[in-house]
Amino acid sequence: MSDVLIRIEELDMLLERAAQRGADEALRKIGLHDERAIEEIAGARIIGRALSRVQDRVAAMLTNTISAAVIAIIVGGLYVFFNKFMK
Repeated sequence: MSDVLIRIEELDMLLERAAQRGADEALRKIGLHDERAIEEIAGARIIGRALSRVQDRVAAMLTNTISAAVIAIIVGGLYVFFNKFMK
């Protein structure tokens, strides 16, 4: 078997070209190979951030609602308890 010698610069260039081809093929396979891909990815990120904010707000609203309900039950129980002893 014969040895093949290659300079580091040539190896780097070959690896970079192979990586670029692999990335191009991967993007092509998922449909992000055209000029609109950047816009589509940016739009997906915006939607993802908006969804995250909505989830945070829903969680906060649910927590506030449950807290208010617990306080209302406690206050109602105290009202009934003290009404029984005040009569």
